[in-house]
Amino acid sequence: MHCGVREDVIAAIREHKAPAGLSADEAQVWRFADDLLRRHRVSDADFAALQARFGLEGVVDLTAVVGYYAMIALAKLGGTTAPGA
Repeated sequence: MHCGVREDVIAAIREHKAPAGLSADEAQVWRFADDLLRRHRVSDADFAALQARFGLEGVVDLTAVVGYYAMIALAKLGGTTAPGA
């Protein structure tokens, strides 16, 4: 376990698969985030379903969170070597 995340969850994410045992809401959020990060778009049907469940503000918040964590991940990857090292 790393930082409270089970090994099977880490393995699933590494393989671009949804972790086992997600609730319907979690699976919907997973698909949205996965599509956004991998395809840079979501289908109209998935967007509408997410909006129906969480509201437009919830979809905007989720999009911002996904984007923020993607930015942090890229900054972390880019900052692994100090300049001039």
